[in-house]
Amino acid sequence: MIRVGIIGSLVFAQAALLAAERIEVPVGAFKFAGNGHYVWKLDRRDLFQIVHPWTTSKAGDFGQMEAEVVVPAGAKPPLTLVFYVMDNNYTGPVQTGADWINRDVRAGHRFRQAIVSGRVVWQQDTCLDDVSQHYLVDISDRVKPGTTVNLAFRLWEAVDSHVSLPAKASPQERRTTTQTLLRAFSNYMLIIHRSRLGREVQPTRLTTRQREILQRLGFDTPAQILSRQLPRDP
Repeated sequence: MIRVGIIGSLVFAQAALLAAERIEVPVGAFKFAGNGHYVWKLDRRDLFQIVHPWTTSKAGDFGQMEAEVVVPAGAKPPLTLVFYVMDNNYTGPVQTGADWINRDVRAGHRFRQAIVSGRVVWQQDTCLDDVSQHYLVDISDRVKPGTTVNLAFRLWEAVDSHVSLPAKASPQERRTTTQTLLRAFSNYMLIIHRSRLGREVQPTRLTTRQREILQRLGFDTPAQILSRQLPRDP
């Protein structure tokens, strides 16, 4: 049985192909492939980690571990892919203070996938709270006995990291009242500097809560609005 880790979201997985017998693939059989800022490493628990640092990403970026698996000629369906998954992405209401936890509430951006010979057989949004469980996927229609298949576990970017997806807000959040918004931004300020060229308007830093509200509702940040409305420096 192999253990694989996909971090950044950090996904730990144990995987095996079940037929009449269990087909096990050692961690050393997997190789890394990726695009963008994705990297990989092995940790002391003999886990393969796929890591995306806390930086921007683009649609189509990915990091994956893949291995060639030979399916015995005598294998008979059903053929089941079994793997265990968890990640370090936390979607709760507040920061935990733990430096190993990644907090990202942008639904619809990053997905973890299981892929057999180039076809996605399982997919899950990393924004979902992970319950650290085993998944079983019937791949009988993807695998033929006596053939070699490519087995991959991938983290994949569906959209650019800066893109806001309004639909990710829950129905309750989309009914956020003006009073709620005003209360959340009551302490937000713009700084005005006076210079020989005139007045300069500078947005202040958003709090974590303020940024989350704007992201989940699909609203632009003050800095983005100002960049469109105000003339650029000569």
